[in-house]
Amino acid sequence: MKVREAMEDDAAAIARISVDTWRAAYQGLVPNSFLQQMSYGERTNKWKQKLADLNMKTYVAETEKGEVVGYANGGPIRGGGPEEAELYAIYIFPEYQGLGVGKQLISPLVNMFLQQNFKQMVVWMLEGNRAASFYESLGAAKFGHDTMKLAGKTLTLQGYRFKDLTELLAHVKQN
Repeated sequence: MKVREAMEDDAAAIARISVDTWRAAYQGLVPNSFLQQMSYGERTNKWKQKLADLNMKTYVAETEKGEVVGYANGGPIRGGGPEEAELYAIYIFPEYQGLGVGKQLISPLVNMFLQQNFKQMVVWMLEGNRAASFYESLGAAKFGHDTMKLAGKTLTLQGYRFKDLTELLAHVKQN
């Protein structure tokens, strides 16, 4: 598996991962109407904009055949302190989960955050998301809750914090 910085040409592949993994991971957590209305075209346009945003970085994981199978992106924490970075999203096709791809995707982000003098990283996820065990296995601790509205439904978010990015980087590189 190769991990590299995403380019504008990756927008459609990232959009496909976004739509397909949301539909798989959030069934029963997010209103079905929202999942069904998600489209590759709309997500591709959003990702073209996101990939042009200089305040965040996105990395993709691709197979030896060049198929993009996962992505992660992050940047400065939204609404937080100067020493905190945020993992905005990480999504991997289900058939590639549990193979270490998530750790490979997080590694360049954490390296970048350390170079930018960030000390900690947070990630927000929907309460009930099975990916919580991934963050916990990397040493993240729960730190708070928030809410968001999606398709008329109020959803609860769980916050996780990695208190030491140097330790996190060592952990993802050893496995």
